[in-house]
Amino acid sequence: RAIRGAGMHSLEDPNLRGNLFVLLRVLLPTGVDEDSAQLLREVLPSVAPGALEELSATGEELEEFELCDLDPMESQRLHHVATGGIHTTSDDRDEAPPAGAPGPPPCGQM
Repeated sequence: RAIRGAGMHSLEDPNLRGNLFVLLRVLLPTGVDEDSAQLLREVLPSVAPGALEELSATGEELEEFELCDLDPMESQRLHHVATGGIHTTSDDRDEAPPAGAPGPPPCGQM
C-alpha cells in the first residue's frame, strides 16, 4: 500500500515528493471467546461519529491520506521518467560511507 506524494522530498526539487510506501501487517485472531472480546472492548478506544472533526476542532494537527495500491518498481520507473532520469552520485548526497570503508582519522589530543 502507498500514499501518493507523501514520501521524501527530491534532492533536486524540494517541492517534488515521492510516494510513501506503507507495510501493514495485521494478524487477527481466528476466534475470540466472550471474555476476551469484552476485555478488548474495555481497552481499545471506540471511534465515535464526528470524533475526527472534534479532534481537528481542538487545534490538533490532523491529516487524512488515502491508501492506494502501487507497485514500487513501477513507481520508481515513473519517477525516473518524470524527472528526466536525474541521477545523483554518492558525492552529491550527505550519507555515511559504505560498510567496511575506513572512517575518518581519529581526533588527536592536544
